[in-house]
Amino acid sequence: MARLLLRYLVLGGMLLLTFYSTIINFKEVERKPILEVREKSMRGKRSIEKPTSPLLATRRKPRKLFDGGSFSNVSDKDLETILENSLLDGHYDERGKYKNYANVFLADKYLELSKEAACVATHGTVDAIKKIFQFIKNWKGMISLALFAPSYEYFIAIVYIKHLRMCHASMRDQISWHLSLPKEIPPTLKYLHFLRRKFNCSVTGVQITNLLLAEVSDEDKKEVENLRYPQNAMRNLARRFCKTEWVLCPDVDMVFPDTLPNSESMHSKLNRFLKSDKARNCEKCAFVFPVYEIENMKGRVPESKAALLQYLAEKKAQIYHITIFAPNQLSSNLSVWEKLPLLPDVDIALPVDFNFYYEPVYVTRHGSPKFDERYIGYGMTRNTQALEMHLDGYRFFVLDSIFLSHLWGILENKPLPQSAPRKRQLQLNIKLFYTFFIRELALKYQINIDNEVLAKIGRRPTKFTYLPKVNIVYSNNKS
Repeated sequence: MARLLLRYLVLGGMLLLTFYSTIINFKEVERKPILEVREKSMRGKRSIEKPTSPLLATRRKPRKLFDGGSFSNVSDKDLETILENSLLDGHYDERGKYKNYANVFLADKYLELSKEAACVATHGTVDAIKKIFQFIKNWKGMISLALFAPSYEYFIAIVYIKHLRMCHASMRDQISWHLSLPKEIPPTLKYLHFLRRKFNCSVTGVQITNLLLAEVSDEDKKEVENLRYPQNAMRNLARRFCKTEWVLCPDVDMVFPDTLPNSESMHSKLNRFLKSDKARNCEKCAFVFPVYEIENMKGRVPESKAALLQYLAEKKAQIYHITIFAPNQLSSNLSVWEKLPLLPDVDIALPVDFNFYYEPVYVTRHGSPKFDERYIGYGMTRNTQALEMHLDGYRFFVLDSIFLSHLWGILENKPLPQSAPRKRQLQLNIKLFYTFFIRELALKYQINIDNEVLAKIGRRPTKFTYLPKVNIVYSNNKS
C-alpha cells in the first residue's frame, strides 16, 4: 500500500511539472512575434531569414536626385518618378512664390564646422558657382550656399554640384547646398536627360555648364533670363541653415584676404574675435567688414591690411562702389580706417555713424531682421535690411585687420550701364520702399515718419541722377 501511494505521488509530481513547463513555454511563445522564423545552415553559419510578410517588411526609402550614384542606367519612367519624389521634399517660402530644398547636399564636415563661431551664408545662380573657388580658398569654415535654379538650371545645378563634390574635397567638406525653384518655371522633363551625363575630373564645371547649355533652346534661355533674381529670398534661405551662433552674408565674389605660408588665416582670427568677451558681451551688435574693389590680379587678393594699403597707393584698389554710388560704404568711414595703426588681430576699429543707402557686409548673431523678400532683382536689397537693423537698435562697428576684396575689378567713375530690365527692377523696388516699406517701419518701431533717418531718405541723392524719382505723399497725421 505504501509503495502504491508513493508511485501515485511521484506520478502526480511529474504531471504537475509537465503542466507547469507547458504553461511557461506557452507564455514564451506569446511574447514572440507570430512570425514563422526558419533557420537554415549556410556555409557553416546559422542565419535567420527575414519575414516575408509585405505588411511587416521594411519599406525602402524612395530614391532622390540628390542621392549618390549614377542615373545612366535608369529608365525614363523611373527617372521621372525619382524627379517627382525629389520635388515633393521642398517647402514653399512665406509668399508661395518659390519652393526651397534645404541641404540637398549636406557638407561632410557639417557637424564639426557648425561648432565654430561663424558660418558664411551666400547665394547665386548656376553661373555664379565658379566664383566659389576663390572664396573657399580663403575661408575654411562652414558655408551655406543657396542656388536659384529655375527650369533647366535645376538639372545643370545637380550635375554641377555632384561633379564638384566628387572632384574637390573642400566643396564636399565645407558647403551645404540649397536649391530654390520659382513656382512659375519648374523643372521640365525636356532636360531630364542631363542627369545621365557623366564627366570625369579633367572636365571643369564651367565646361560642363557650357556643354549642357548648348542643348537648351533659345526660348527657354530667354524665359529664365527674364526672371528677376530673388536676392533677399536666397540670403534668408542660406542664413536659415547656418547653425553657428554668428552668421555673415557676403556675396560670393567678395573674398577674404589670402593666407601667407606659415601664417594664421583670417577665418581663424575672426573666429577667435567672435569668441572673445568683447564680442560675446555686445548685444545687438553687427561687426562690419570693409569692402574694396581690387584690380584683376588673376585671382590674387591682398593678404593683409598693409598689403591692401599698398594696393591703394598703387591705384590697384579702391573703396567698393565709391565711384558709382558712394553711400554704399560711406558710413564705414574707410578713409579714417585706412589711417589707423596696423593690428595683428581682428578687433573693433571704429563705430558706424549710420546713414541710409549704407550697405554693410557684417557678421552678427542669428535673430537680426530678415532681408525683406518683396525686394526682387536689382536695388534696395541690402540697404533696407540694414536700415531696419538700425531702427531695431542694432549698433554697427567696423572691424580692423580684416576686409573683403570684390573681384570685379575697379569700376570707373561713371554710373553702371543700366539695361531696361534692371532699370525697371530698380524702379519697382524703390516704389515698394516709399509706398509700403517706410510706412511699415514707422508703425513697427513706433517712430515718427519725420524721424531724422527717415527724413534723409525722403529724397533722392542729387548726385546719383540715374536713380528713378518716386513721388511719395506722407500722411498729415504725424503722431
